[in-house]
Amino acid sequence: MRLPSILMVLVAAGCGFQASSASSDDAGARDAQVDSGAPPIDAPTINPDAVTAQDSDGDGVTNPSDNCPLVVNPQQYDEDADGVGDACDNCPHVANPTQANAGETGAGQTADEVGDVCDPRPTQSGDHIVMFLGFNSANDIAGWTTAGTNASFAVVGGQLVQQGDSDLALLWKNGLNVADAWIQTSITYTAVNTARQFLGGAVFTRFERSTTFGTGAGCGEMADDLYNNGTSYAATLRFNGAGFTNNPSATSVTINNGHATTYKIHGVGMNNYECTVGTTLFTHNMGNFAGTGISFATYSATVGFSYLVVID
Repeated sequence: MRLPSILMVLVAAGCGFQASSASSDDAGARDAQVDSGAPPIDAPTINPDAVTAQDSDGDGVTNPSDNCPLVVNPQQYDEDADGVGDACDNCPHVANPTQANAGETGAGQTADEVGDVCDPRPTQSGDHIVMFLGFNSANDIAGWTTAGTNASFAVVGGQLVQQGDSDLALLWKNGLNVADAWIQTSITYTAVNTARQFLGGAVFTRFERSTTFGTGAGCGEMADDLYNNGTSYAATLRFNGAGFTNNPSATSVTINNGHATTYKIHGVGMNNYECTVGTTLFTHNMGNFAGTGISFATYSATVGFSYLVVID
């Protein structure tokens, strides 16, 4: 008996075939496409250029060229030149292209936001980069204040430069709430005024200043001919009103044109401070300072500060 045509279609579908209204000519064309290895006639086409042209963060830089593809950074600043942009780098001032951050998890804790190579507490959770200034824009020092007869700070060529070498110069900002943070900068001396009595540079924490006076604890280098017979010191420093004083455990250094190093200062508790100049660590009780700001300071030298990073 001849089955109705609609029943034949249902039987075929039940045996694992897809019922179709396509003509036999269409089916033959599809078989020819499959045999030739070409994509099916109605297969969607994928434009590879459309994939590479994606810009996930919408900053105008396409993903393959973007050093922070998920964070807006149209300028693509990369302070440490490790291929990861400052805007998403977990150590923007220290090269770490792999962004390794396993210290906390290796110690059974949750990973924080700071990479292993720059984390002051690599096995303890909770640290964050709360400020990073790469000194690529004048906006980096907007709201900061200068003081001193010699102050001439500007952002030039990827650095914060102090362009006068005749006396004391300060650049500071109050109320940053970073009293116990780790604050680090790098400095290069471009000229030194050896005719002056004082000479040096520093970065200060727990800093507070009005238009006339300032106090804070610092880390840096200082020459004081009047009291130290021309010797320069790397040390924790105090700033009280008008000048620096060194602590008693300072170490002799040579400050000259081209001298470059890093300063890192950290307040510990109420009165104690850790200062690292280069790789040398100093600790000293300098008393309690009430401020929560930061200051750059130079004496009788033109310098360039490459960055400022604050980890808390």
